[in-house]
Amino acid sequence: MLLGYRLNDAIETTQFATASSVVDGYVFRVHSFQALGLRRDSMLVSCYDMLGSEATTDFDGMLGLDFLKNTDLLISFRRKVLGLDW
Repeated sequence: MLLGYRLNDAIETTQFATASSVVDGYVFRVHSFQALGLRRDSMLVSCYDMLGSEATTDFDGMLGLDFLKNTDLLISFRRKVLGLDW
């Protein structure tokens, strides 16, 4: 179970291309999702079992551009700055 959702709550299955393989995943419509001070309602979320796929990571997930739309995202590699303005 993830965030109160179960696998049978998925509206469809999908596949993700990772750096080393293709993995099976699921698509859910979540009632509400909040991160970085932003909230999105009735959002489609794609996920897969990172622990079950034996992936070793230092993060819990990724935010896509659909979540960040209607914001100003600044990435400066030269200054090593990442900024978000809404």
